[in-house]
Amino acid sequence: MNDKSYIFASESPRRKALIKLLDRSFVFTPSKSDEKLDRELSFEEAIMDIALQKALSVSGEYHGRLVLGADTLVVLNKDVFGKPKNEEQAYEMLSALSGETHSVITGVAMVRDGQHKLFYSKANVTFDKMSDQEIRAYIQSEEPFNKAGAYAIQGLAAKHITKIEGDYYAVMGLPLAKLYQHIKAFENNTLF
Repeated sequence: MNDKSYIFASESPRRKALIKLLDRSFVFTPSKSDEKLDRELSFEEAIMDIALQKALSVSGEYHGRLVLGADTLVVLNKDVFGKPKNEEQAYEMLSALSGETHSVITGVAMVRDGQHKLFYSKANVTFDKMSDQEIRAYIQSEEPFNKAGAYAIQGLAAKHITKIEGDYYAVMGLPLAKLYQHIKAFENNTLF
């Protein structure tokens, strides 16, 4: 392992693809956290807390290294939409999102030797009104699985998204511009 590489507590293929755009060396390792959402916190605080749980779950193995954690939350009318466990849950989520505007919040934690920096980015996403047939066809593509809110904005769901306000990359699962600025601050010794 390159001693200049950063550690990312994630196995998400989407985040792996996105992080390459930052032109830095990253080593990916699975998070060991339970990812419990604290309902007493605001949605923004709660998702940053989960990102911190992920980073802390592996940071002990990487003394002196910068460890990242990230997680994404989909919220509609104060209801949280996680990853669907089956087709029925995917159908319920997509039916609820159909014709509505929801929020997507991605929290990021940067940890090194007990110090941490947390931040989040968000966007509001509007879906057109999808027919029952369109929802079922999308579920059959299997794209909704393993994705918060049961959709991938950069995938087949794109044809149903009529508006996005905010950070597109927060919806994809990693707010690249904010993360890049924080990494540069770390490299300039001004993050912690």
